[in-house]
Amino acid sequence: VLEQREGGRETVVDVLRAGDYFGETELIEGRGRSFQHTLRCLGQVELLRLSKDDFEAGIIGKQPSAKLYSTIGIPCVRTLGFIQMVSPKEHLRLRPGEVAFSEGDPVDRFYVALSGSLSISQEGIFLGEIHEGECFGEMSLLSRCARRTKTATCTAANGCELVLLRKNDFMRLMKKSSVALECMQKIALMRRASNDVEEALDPILKKLNSR
Repeated sequence: VLEQREGGRETVVDVLRAGDYFGETELIEGRGRSFQHTLRCLGQVELLRLSKDDFEAGIIGKQPSAKLYSTIGIPCVRTLGFIQMVSPKEHLRLRPGEVAFSEGDPVDRFYVALSGSLSISQEGIFLGEIHEGECFGEMSLLSRCARRTKTATCTAANGCELVLLRKNDFMRLMKKSSVALECMQKIALMRRASNDVEEALDPILKKLNSR
């Protein structure tokens, strides 16, 4: 992958190998109509090329809710679709009351809720909900002080279907795609900020409820 610098000099900024992909950033974020880098083959190469329409069909799938778009933004919604399209994944179907994971379980998956909703609790105390189209599990995987076990329990509030990515596949994708990493970091920051607000309000609400 070559980038043109001042004076017309080309500089190598990356080397792509079998299994790598490129072009997703421009299509996900809608950055103009031309590529910003030059790709030059170092030998015989076979490529799988998707048209823009095929790419769109692959990442959008079921139409996300307006609430999801307003919560995490259009690029992140599209990136979640891209992650599911290019990553090895598993599907998990849960009936109401079944547990996706419990406190103390190993941190080894990233999740996207394809349908239904789930409740998050800690030591029996309700913390919040995960709704259709939302992802979870990214904070523990991306944290510099990575946890080895879950600190909460996730239970299906109604019948739901999840997509699961194993930790190694998730982290490999984060290294390969800058747009996916930026999206996950944004979602993790938003979730952390929301958690901080809830923690700050919790003692105030408890005091009000005790009156």
